[in-house]
Amino acid sequence: MAVVASVTGPTSVTDATYLDGMRLAEAEVNGAGVGGERPIRLEVVDDRGDTALGGTLLEAALEDRPVATFVIGPGSVVSPRRSLIEEVGSPLLLLSGDLYTSRALFRQTFQTGVPWRWQAAVIMRSLTVDRRHTRVLAVTEAGPQERSVREAIEASSLEEGTNLSTTLTLVPGGELAAILRHAAEAEAVAFFGSAAETARLSEALGALPDRPQLAASSEALSPDFSAAAPGTVATYPYTWAGWADPIPRVGEFRARFEEALGRQPAGFEQEGYDAVRLVADGLARSGGEGGDALVRALQGFRERVYSSLPVRFGPDDRTAIDDGQLGLFAVPAPDEAPEPWFTEAPRWR
Repeated sequence: MAVVASVTGPTSVTDATYLDGMRLAEAEVNGAGVGGERPIRLEVVDDRGDTALGGTLLEAALEDRPVATFVIGPGSVVSPRRSLIEEVGSPLLLLSGDLYTSRALFRQTFQTGVPWRWQAAVIMRSLTVDRRHTRVLAVTEAGPQERSVREAIEASSLEEGTNLSTTLTLVPGGELAAILRHAAEAEAVAFFGSAAETARLSEALGALPDRPQLAASSEALSPDFSAAAPGTVATYPYTWAGWADPIPRVGEFRARFEEALGRQPAGFEQEGYDAVRLVADGLARSGGEGGDALVRALQGFRERVYSSLPVRFGPDDRTAIDDGQLGLFAVPAPDEAPEPWFTEAPRWR
């Protein structure tokens, strides 16, 4: 199985958490013989945090026709290779990134990352309904995903009956002066972008005399992000980093993970773990066959439970979770334990 991820480079710390979860799943599957007679093997290639290189590496990996492919990165790595992915016919699982919001998912693709659309809905509901803020500044990071993110924010705002006065673009590494001028008049800033730019914006907002609350996408829960100002919140499924110990499977995963790696999960280990377990179960269901047989096996799943939330796929459903399983976490400062802060009661199972 091919894996495109950042082993080195600016996003390597975060990607390592996905990979640690994936390797634990690989070891457990092979130890139990879950995936069939042949052991599964993850072959990781390093994109060094470069999306252009990631696309090139993905094309090279697909030429070898892997049983399944995992991409830890943005959906923009996958979308331009649709014809090649369809030709190969094997499933591709996108971790971290989003193809759902831009309506770019297709038959061979499955997504474990949380869609921007759902994250925007949770954030806007919290800020405008729960917190009753009327002055909210939305900021999006420039890049291939910006258009679909902006559309998601606007749609979520309309659903909550609010209008954003301003939506600004943050160019990676660019000036923050215009954003800070507007932020100084805002009660809250909703930011959708990378961990690096979230950290840069958070630090700048923290220096304002009357600092607005920062509500960010799931990238703010990344180990790469360590500049959280008090009150910063971010979206993710409520079992993030194994916090939900009252759920037995979550507590058991934390214990197994710590025994295997000598530390507690602190990032996106569960998402990586569940992605590999899904493919292993799909292989068991397809009799070890890859290609379209494995695609059919995966889309036939109505519910699979591993380390986190129940995973559901179907012929018209390519996202691992649903939008009712998200909440907001208070983003911890370095060396602080995370504390949950949900916009609504989670559905414990």
